[in-house]
Amino acid sequence: MDNHGIHAASLKRETAQDRLVSAMKAMLRKLPYSSIQVSMIASDAGLSRKSFYCYFASKDELLRYALEKEKPEGNASFSSLCRRLYVNRAFYRAVMASSSASVKMQSVLMPLLESMAEELYPASSALGCAPIAASMMMAGITQWLSQPTPMPPDAFLTLYSRRLRVLSEEIPGRTPLP
Repeated sequence: MDNHGIHAASLKRETAQDRLVSAMKAMLRKLPYSSIQVSMIASDAGLSRKSFYCYFASKDELLRYALEKEKPEGNASFSSLCRRLYVNRAFYRAVMASSSASVKMQSVLMPLLESMAEELYPASSALGCAPIAASMMMAGITQWLSQPTPMPPDAFLTLYSRRLRVLSEEIPGRTPLP
């Protein structure tokens, strides 16, 4: 196979993966994650069940792939992550509604949130508290997106910052956050 053939095969593979992601996202708007079957996703994507397994080993792997694709690229800020989550909130809300899918979402987002926590709160990195800060960020995101009508990202970020300041003031002997 020449380079053109390899490139065409790669594009075909990406297209099928994207169709599978789109099919799963569309189904999540209507059905709980646990009710969605591989055969349903494949059929909606115009593929056979057997073809699905050429791209993903399981529905869970497809979900992880979809979540990875949704993550901001590179050195993203917490505010850019929140904006992206808000734009795609229907998908994230559907994922959070399933406990198994929610755990996968957290496993994808937590490393990103930990690195953001280290940048946002340098002291947390020095004290080894980035995982705790990231967990607080994840809890805030989950609570925010779980609301029937989530507030816009900028309003959430303002409220989140205020809550963190209040929390830091409540800890005896700690210097409040700026």
